[in-house]
Amino acid sequence: MTHTLCINAQSNDEELLWLQSIFSKDKMELLSPKEVDYWLAFHRNPRNLNKLKTWELQTLFGLTYEEISSFKAYKKSFGAFVSTNELKRVEGWNDDLVQLVKSCTYVSNFNEEGLSRKEQLKVPDLHYSLTNFGFSTPASKGFLQNHYLGAPAYFQQKLLWSKRNNYSFGLTIQQDKGEVWDWNPSKSHFGFDFTSAHINVQNDGFIRQLLIGDYQMIGGQGLVFGGGYFLGKGGDPILNITRAVSEARPYTSVTESGFFRGGLVALQPLNNVKLTLVGSYKKLDAYASDTTRVVSNGLHRTATEIEKRSQIALMSVGGRVDSHFKALNIGCNFLRNQYSNYIDLGSRKDSLSVFEGKYSSNLSLDFNYYWRNISFFSEVARSSFGGTAFIFSTYVSLKKGLDLVFSYRGYDHNYLSLFGNSLSESTNTTNEEGFYIGLKWKKGKKFLVEGYLDLYSFPFPTYRNDVGVEGIEFRSRSKLKVNSNTSLFLNISMFDRGKYITQEDYFKSVLIQETSQKATFGALIEEHRITLKPVVQVHLYQGLEESFGYLLAQDVSAQLFDNLKIDTRVAYFSTDDYNSRLYSYEKNLQYVFSFPPYYGRGWKNYVLLKYKLSKRFRLTGRWSYTFYQDREEIGSGWDEIDGNSKHDFTFQLKVSL
Repeated sequence: MTHTLCINAQSNDEELLWLQSIFSKDKMELLSPKEVDYWLAFHRNPRNLNKLKTWELQTLFGLTYEEISSFKAYKKSFGAFVSTNELKRVEGWNDDLVQLVKSCTYVSNFNEEGLSRKEQLKVPDLHYSLTNFGFSTPASKGFLQNHYLGAPAYFQQKLLWSKRNNYSFGLTIQQDKGEVWDWNPSKSHFGFDFTSAHINVQNDGFIRQLLIGDYQMIGGQGLVFGGGYFLGKGGDPILNITRAVSEARPYTSVTESGFFRGGLVALQPLNNVKLTLVGSYKKLDAYASDTTRVVSNGLHRTATEIEKRSQIALMSVGGRVDSHFKALNIGCNFLRNQYSNYIDLGSRKDSLSVFEGKYSSNLSLDFNYYWRNISFFSEVARSSFGGTAFIFSTYVSLKKGLDLVFSYRGYDHNYLSLFGNSLSESTNTTNEEGFYIGLKWKKGKKFLVEGYLDLYSFPFPTYRNDVGVEGIEFRSRSKLKVNSNTSLFLNISMFDRGKYITQEDYFKSVLIQETSQKATFGALIEEHRITLKPVVQVHLYQGLEESFGYLLAQDVSAQLFDNLKIDTRVAYFSTDDYNSRLYSYEKNLQYVFSFPPYYGRGWKNYVLLKYKLSKRFRLTGRWSYTFYQDREEIGSGWDEIDGNSKHDFTFQLKVSL
């Protein structure tokens, strides 16, 4: 089984390998989907380098105390930046940091600032058409027996015309494998299974922003407005919890949930006060019979799945008020949601934190305070179900390249937020308590150590757990630059938590202790036009039974010609079962990121070719082959494939408009 994540990204010629250029290949192994989305969002909405405050450098990019001090000293000596290329001259900044900040910032072009809106429409920063198409062979049981009604291939199309911090017009359409064409405007069905569009206009006047279509709202620490750009627990231990951005952004992902559909307006009645108003009306998939339960997977391949499509509606109204002072930001968030039907738990009786009812409301207060090298972030919220939630975090940037972050959170079991997305172990911001410690230490330009420790508990029952459980998670990453073209890296992660399992008697569950320990060791060797990356991964799992797995992989990247590049992998994997599976980042089409699980025993190979046809046209193709030595069928249910091997083909055509 391959899990492919489609990230909502925009692209132009400079962005072709943007993520892979600012993050080393070992760091890509650790980037969560939310982190990828976070950095791509900054690339599409860069910050004015000369207007960045000290605390923004700290909270947005995770800069250390020494790196910030060097930045301030440079500006004091040389004045405002004329170009982002000047970042190379900041003392103590390595090439990776320069590339990261440079890619997410800009320096105002005074020739463009005087242009009218009509003239600015003619000079967009991003202007492209991106078409993806893919299929697998052999076909699964669902297609061979006509259980899936559509074609065994997927299709995506993205169009964008955008200028940073000024305007954006976008259209995204998608058809998953097995889905059928359906034209029914009364139910918001416009041929393709999923259609998303937006019009976004920003300016410096009283009306700061007007956004119509699909969008996400980010506010405070995410207890009410979580948006889709919060990192959560991912690869960077500092940026996991620092959330200093409160704003609305167009939604361009192909994920069919977690966004607003309607309109938003941001007003600035006073110099340091901003008011944002949110309105949304969206059709949702649901079981709508004797009981109504929301379905969020977005799949409509079978008659049963199609029957659930757009059965109910969700209306949301709310807003946010921001007050900005020199070192203090205060915000207030409010959101009211109303379903068209009463949502029932159905057979779910395992947790009080599952939504039931027709209405929900959330109200919160948040503040960020910055004092010298210390930053404070917090938010306190309450829901209409009577529960409260809070998160208090502190970020301390010390000398000698050492940064520390501390965070304490508590979410009541009856606190429910439909659009919340804050730091948590579970997927929902509810029924959880936790204490998080993160650390990052840089020793010059050659050595880096970073990691976090998270202690958490679920006080009340959760899915498949009869009572509350608790756990601990640890993750670290270290990197040593041996010379100018060789680096070594070591990634370690582990968790230890309680888990209820069902034994022979289906109605009898027992508590076991579940432990996982993973390690990844590898090297990155770059020589002229060729890059080599050998990797070894191991995973030891202990639960009811012990399980072990390992992965051996060799990645090769080569720039064959100026207009042709190849990326390939040869990997062998062996795991005792699914519990000891291993995840490994694979290169894919532009802004299609793959993190598939490797389990069982077998081989995995892929070849990715990127060919630049001309200045405006770029074609990419990918072939992957998986061969299993321990089975005669792949997958299960209607996705089962008869045989022990499969081929996946994907193609992409990008046209600069």
